Amino acid sequence: MSDGSQSTLVDIESGEEGTSKKNREWLTEQLKVDDNLKEKGLASLDKIYGDASGGRTIFKCERKADGRGPPEPTAVAIGPYHRNCKNRLKFDDDYKLKITRFMVRYFGLVAEKYLEEMEWNEKDVRNCYDKDLCEWSREELPRKLLLDSSFILFVMDAFSKTELLTFEFFPEYVALHLHIREHTEQIKLDLLTVDNQIPFFTIETLLDCFPQDSSIRKESIEELALCCFDDLWPKKNKEKVMSIRVPWFRHLLCLLKEERSDEVETSRGAPYQFHHLLHLFHWSRIPKEGYQMDFEDRDSRSALQLYIPSATELQKSATKFKKKHSGSSLHVTFNRGLTFVSGVINIPVLQLYNYSKPIFRNLVAFEATPANSVLCFTAYTACMSCMLQREDDVKLLRERGIVASTNYKDAEIVKFFEELNKEVEGVEMPDTLRKLYTDVTDHHNSRISKWCGDFMLQYCPNFWVGLSLVAAILIFTLSFLQALYGMLSYYRPKKS
Repeated sequence: MSDGSQSTLVDIESGEEGTSKKNREWLTEQLKVDDNLKEKGLASLDKIYGDASGGRTIFKCERKADGRGPPEPTAVAIGPYHRNCKNRLKFDDDYKLKITRFMVRYFGLVAEKYLEEMEWNEKDVRNCYDKDLCEWSREELPRKLLLDSSFILFVMDAFSKTELLTFEFFPEYVALHLHIREHTEQIKLDLLTVDNQIPFFTIETLLDCFPQDSSIRKESIEELALCCFDDLWPKKNKEKVMSIRVPWFRHLLCLLKEERSDEVETSRGAPYQFHHLLHLFHWSRIPKEGYQMDFEDRDSRSALQLYIPSATELQKSATKFKKKHSGSSLHVTFNRGLTFVSGVINIPVLQLYNYSKPIFRNLVAFEATPANSVLCFTAYTACMSCMLQREDDVKLLRERGIVASTNYKDAEIVKFFEELNKEVEGVEMPDTLRKLYTDVTDHHNSRISKWCGDFMLQYCPNFWVGLSLVAAILIFTLSFLQALYGMLSYYRPKKS
């Protein structure tokens, strides 16, 4: 045996089954390594199903340098995510404390009971947030929820059409109320910021902490909250009605099991429990059906770039645009005429205001979270950005009464959807939008539709020209018949 073979044998010390000592040591070391598969698995399940890691419903959004994404709060910070907000807020915790003291002194709010409830349900509250709230102690978080819930309840009264509080203590109430009213729009936008939220059940808990004989009403807190946003576009879908509600669940883990099965239904009635104010606002604006897309579908299907031509291009294929008067302000539909030559796209009235961009950004960001399964605002943004690519497209829809007269000019409307569309690029769209695109594209590519559209644009560019053409054809037809009758009379004279 050679020296090389002997040296090799020296290095190998066989174990019980012939395994070298070094290999056993290597294997032992490798088996000690923690792969964190449990955490990775929970993260993957959370990404797919949205509730695998405790039912998180409030997600922290990263603000991008180019300005995309929801804006930071400007008036009031709600919840734990904006503890160190860069903006100078108009309503800090000291102001919220004034409101809390007002409710305790004049309306019998049992603040101690609320703090006890929040301490008892602290784990449920923390599980609603996707970020670790380790910087919030067990004592600080309930205090924060008390102040924020009091502020939101007071704002509901200040903005709603119904009166939540009586005016027995008029001077004290007005002192707080008027300051709130001065910053109405800013507060509403902050309350609809995707990561500026507290769980909705924490507000309901606050109502339970008032005496039974208190003047604080205990009707539907959801309807009261929606009254605050009645003046904001998109308008509330009148087809959406609050169903008969069950008592709210004390523990979120029980709630989420019921809620998950409840939200999947096609009729999409009100869920047993809303996550937060933005969730409630979102539900009230979307259609009763459609745009459903489970988070597992988003992960499993590849995002294909969907596209339809602009409004002026669609007009060349005998496509008409009509104003839609009922249903959701976001539901665009298409139907063909009886002859299948022409098509009609029904679009609700578009009303853009100064507050529209932050509202849409927050709702698009909310639809991107695992807690949501309805991509209506996302689909509407993609659809309108396709149809409104140039000022001529906006002008066409404005002539049809679809684009309302606001302070937004035609070029600004195009830019609005162009910028907003960047936030939905690469997102897998629901089947409702896919079907709309397919139907519109099939109609647009039809030869007879294009021939008819070109004829109408060339010879009937507007109503009066079309009417003149019809009148001319009618006169020509009558003249032709008269001439024909005269010729027949000449060659076939009447018998005497």
